[in-house]
Amino acid sequence: MSASHNPFRRRAAAAVVAAVLGVPAVAAAAPTPSSYDAGIPPGMVEHGVVSSVLTGAPSAWNHRIEYWVSADRWREQTTDARTGELLGGRLHDAGGTTWLQYKPVNGDPRVLHFSGNDSVPGPGLPAPYNRVLAETGVMGGTAKYPIMVTLQPIGPQTIAGFAGTRYEQLSNGQPGQVAVGHGPIPDSHTIVVLQDGTYQPLMTDASAPNGRYGRIDQRETLVSRETTPTAQASVRLTKESFARTVKSWKAKVAKAKANKKKHKK
Repeated sequence: MSASHNPFRRRAAAAVVAAVLGVPAVAAAAPTPSSYDAGIPPGMVEHGVVSSVLTGAPSAWNHRIEYWVSADRWREQTTDARTGELLGGRLHDAGGTTWLQYKPVNGDPRVLHFSGNDSVPGPGLPAPYNRVLAETGVMGGTAKYPIMVTLQPIGPQTIAGFAGTRYEQLSNGQPGQVAVGHGPIPDSHTIVVLQDGTYQPLMTDASAPNGRYGRIDQRETLVSRETTPTAQASVRLTKESFARTVKSWKAKVAKAKANKKKHKK
């Protein structure tokens, strides 16, 4: 994952692989309104846990991501899967996304905010987008290098108790990832598992050769997921809850900076 981006603002696994390999942006299905549609019915909240693991790179990680998503608001928290240490988090509503970089790859911890859409938490793209991708495909790449991204079924796979179908992502009908303007990345693959009937993401796995590190592989896998009435889970998605979280994040950042300054003396 490139150091110029927040390591806890989830990006497509293929894009992460491309960044580590140092190749141009990988062609992916182009963002559409459904890219940011959580697909959660009004009055409900989805609560889930995702395992995010990167291997075959010097910046390898093993993260646990817990999230809460409603139709128009969501939050997630990233911790080290082995130690439980807080690493980062995101809060999103109509005003945009506030995120915590508590353990950034480089630089001091900070709390930042940006307006507009952001990737919905989970082990892949949201269900409304996946339905289009699986049924018709979506145009990606650029105007100069257009790439039709589609999914090819491989077979059944059950994850976290949900029956799904395993697919390979194709670029212009061929397996593998494509560096825009540079052609296919040899022996690269993007595999997704989508829940049968709903197209909810269950897993995304992108991999490619990575020289002396072997094979780089980023896999995001659903660990658990439940959808409950808002009244039972909305406490984590209220405006007041968001405000308290941002306040606590800023306090953690201030403490970390103070400790860093103290140790420099």
